[in-house]
Amino acid sequence: LDLRINDIGSEGAKAIALALQPHASLVHLDLNGTNIGNDGAKAIAAALNHNETLTSLNLNSNGIDFGGAASLAGFLPRCRLKSLKLGNNEIGDDGIAAISASLRYNSTLKSLDLHSNGVGKEGAEAIGSALKYTSLNSLKLNNNPFGDEGILTIRKALEKGNKVLIKLDLRDCDISRAQLAYIESLLELNRPNDYKEDEEREEEEYDGEEIVPREISNGQIIQNHSTDDISHDKTDTTATIANMDKSKPHIQNDKNDHNTILKSETVVPPKNCDNHTRNTSH
Repeated sequence: LDLRINDIGSEGAKAIALALQPHASLVHLDLNGTNIGNDGAKAIAAALNHNETLTSLNLNSNGIDFGGAASLAGFLPRCRLKSLKLGNNEIGDDGIAAISASLRYNSTLKSLDLHSNGVGKEGAEAIGSALKYTSLNSLKLNNNPFGDEGILTIRKALEKGNKVLIKLDLRDCDISRAQLAYIESLLELNRPNDYKEDEEREEEEYDGEEIVPREISNGQIIQNHSTDDISHDKTDTTATIANMDKSKPHIQNDKNDHNTILKSETVVPPKNCDNHTRNTSH
C-alpha cells in the first residue's frame, strides 16, 4: 500500500492502523511524507503488535520525535518487519537509544534507515552497542553529525564480531576519510565472495529534502551541497562508503588532510584504533 506524499495526518494513520490489525495479507506500507506525527506513529506501532504479515514500513519525513520513536521501539521485539525507514524525522539521541535497545531482541529486521535524525555521539554509541546483537544487513545513518567520536562504538562492533552488516551509509556524518576507509575494510570482511553493489542506484525517494544532483569524481559519487548546508572542513562529508573500491584501501596522507588518497592495498586502522584486531577468518 503506497500512500506517500499524501497529507493524511494522524487521523488518517489511525484509520490505517485499525485496518492493519486484522489484515492478513498486507506486506508493504509506505507512509513517507504523510504528516502522521507522533500520534500516527503510536497508532501504527500499536496495530503492528497484532499484525504478523507486514514486512516493510516506511515512515520517513513524518515529524516523528522521541515520543513516536519510543512507541515504535516497543513493538520491535515482536514485529516481523524486514525493512523499517525512519529517516528525516526528529528522533534524536534519546529516540535512537530506545530503538537501539529494542533491536537487541529483534531477529527479523534486515534494513534500517535512520538518516537525518539529529543523531549525535550518544545516539551513535547506542546503535554501535546494538550492532553486536542485531541481524541488520543494511544501515543508513547519513546526515547525522556524530563524527569520529560517535563512530568508534560502531567500528568496535564490526571489529569484535558483527558478521552480518554489509551496507553502511555514513555520508555527511563528519567522519574522517581514514575512519571511513577502515570501516569499509571491515564491512568487506562480511560480504560474500559473490557480493556486488547494485549497478543501478535505488530510486530516489521523497524525504522532505531537496534532491541535489551528484557528480562523479575519481569513480566515487560526490554529494553536492546547497549553500544552506552546514560546511565542513573534512572530505568525509563527500565520501560514500558503498561506492568505495571493494578492495581494502590503504590510506596515504600528504601534508593536507583533504588530499588523502585511497589506494588498493591493505588497510591499517586509524591511529586512535584499539590495539586489538579482528579475526578475519570465515
